[in-house]
Order: sequence, then structure tokens, then C-alpha cells
Amino acid sequence: MNICRFVPAHSSPDVITTLNFVCERGEFVNKGPFIFSFYRICLVTKGKCTVKFDRTRFEVKENDVFVIFPSVEYTLECGDDLNLMYVSFIGTRVSEIMTRLGITKKCCFFNEMSHIRFFWEQEFSCRNEFLDLVSESVILYTFSEIGHKVSAEKEDDETVKASGSMLFVKKFIDENFGDPNISLESVSNRFQYNKKYLSHHFKRVFGMGVSEYLNTLRISYAVSLIDQRHLFVQEIAFRCGYKDPLYFSRVFKKTMGISPKEMIKMRNK
Repeated sequence: MNICRFVPAHSSPDVITTLNFVCERGEFVNKGPFIFSFYRICLVTKGKCTVKFDRTRFEVKENDVFVIFPSVEYTLECGDDLNLMYVSFIGTRVSEIMTRLGITKKCCFFNEMSHIRFFWEQEFSCRNEFLDLVSESVILYTFSEIGHKVSAEKEDDETVKASGSMLFVKKFIDENFGDPNISLESVSNRFQYNKKYLSHHFKRVFGMGVSEYLNTLRISYAVSLIDQRHLFVQEIAFRCGYKDPLYFSRVFKKTMGISPKEMIKMRNK
């Protein structure tokens, strides 16, 4: 059974005006072709279908959300098992929200939005006198969740891109940690990154900052040199990229818990 709830008219330039809140089930779903003079945001609650418009088509399934734009001809290719819930709306604020979230005709489909379904279904049964508020809250809540999803996807994309870039940075440090002039600043200059940006993304990918990773490599190499019976702290320090043997000794002890001299004695015994 299809249920269409019409929203009482109200007007305000800075809000979204909702027109109806509909639950369509089965063979009575409007398959088109159709053109609206308003926006419509749809939630698939059962089944799947293909949405076609302007030589574009995308597949939607249960718990997916898609936005229909005004003045565009749409067709739904679907079976009789398709169930939809949707809210139709207009308002000057719509364009602002669409722009803010990056929702366009080419980016109007959002999959796996099951977490909003309970809210939609719960609010659909509200009393008529509050339907304008409820339907508007459904729209705004859905837009906010779309915003979170878009932000998370952008962040994931940035992380993937940064991961690839940081692999080059790590390789450079791995091959040059013995150079006493290598540092966070010199690496940033070489790869033309801001120091904070480089440090943040390197730590995000590898679990430690550039300076910490550089010291870890150097101290690990120092331990291997001691294991190979290199006995002079100054020589070890220089070979690991430290200009100052005293500073090397402090970093070594802080990392390993004992000084390089004490480790050399232990290895000799």
C-alpha cells in the first residue's frame, strides 16, 4: 500500500519547504519518465532499480539514497518489489546545501545509508500538525549524514594519496639516514612539503614522525655496528649520521636504556 502525506504550506526564505513525505511499495512505484519542478530525496527500503537521466544511469539497492533534480527527465527501471520512501522539497537554501556538500547531477547517489532508515520510518508516522517540521528534519538529517559520508570518503582519498607520497619519503630516508645533514626540514625542502604537513601525514602512515623515524633508523644501525664489533663510539656516531658523539650517546641511551659504551662492554663480554 502506498502512503503519501502532504505537508501543510509554510514559507520562509531561509528554510527548506517540504511538499510531501511518501512511502511507495510495489507495483505502484512511479517508474516514469517524469519531470518535476522540485527536488526529491529518495531512500530505497526494498529491492533495487536503475535510475536513468541525461544519458546517465546508476544502480540503487536497499538502503541507498539518491537525489532527483528539478527540470530533469528521469526513468526508473525496476521490478514490482521496489519500495521507496522520499521527500519532495523546494527552497532557496537547497542550492546552498547542495553546493556545500558537492551534490550535483553527476554526484547524487550515496550507497549504504542504512543508519538513517530507522529515523525516516519513525518520523513518517508522526502527527499531521508536525509533519512540516518532521519532513524538514528528515531532509536536514539526511543531508548532514551525506556530508559526513562525503567528508570521510575525501579523507580516505587524501590518506591513500598521502600514503603513496610518504612511501617515497620513507625510501629516501632509508637510503640516506647516514647523511648528517638529513632532517625534517631538509626532507621537507627536497619533496617541497610544508614541515607540518609532512610530519602529520608521515606519522599517520607509519605511526611516527620523520625525526623519530630517522632516529630509530640510526640507533638500529648503531646497534648492528656494535654487534659487528665496532668499538669506538665516535666512529659509530659518525657512520649513523650524528655529528656530535655526545648527542648520539644521549639519544642512544634514551632509546635503548643503556649508553653505547655500556652496550659495547656487554657485547665484548
